[in-house]
Amino acid sequence: MFDLVRWLLFVPLAGLFVVGAVANAWIVSMMWRRSAANEHAPSMVPFAPGLAGVLACLVAPWPPLVRWAWLPLLLDVGSGPYILLLLWAAWRDKRR
Repeated sequence: MFDLVRWLLFVPLAGLFVVGAVANAWIVSMMWRRSAANEHAPSMVPFAPGLAGVLACLVAPWPPLVRWAWLPLLLDVGSGPYILLLLWAAWRDKRR
């Protein structure tokens, strides 16, 4: 019974991670292409897909996946890379 609950939590969380991470990557590519033309691009969804991926790894029915719970934060461009970009921008503005 406990495995069924884990599957019922894992599948939607993993699905949210995959859809959100792909959407964020697509949005970043749109921003990159449209920035040269000064066109507006849609906004990313920061942190939600990465956190959903972490939660999916933590509740996964396959226990060794817990060791990889940090990986979704790096794979989603709206999470880990976004935090690094924000820190870099703050550091750059502080130097000016």
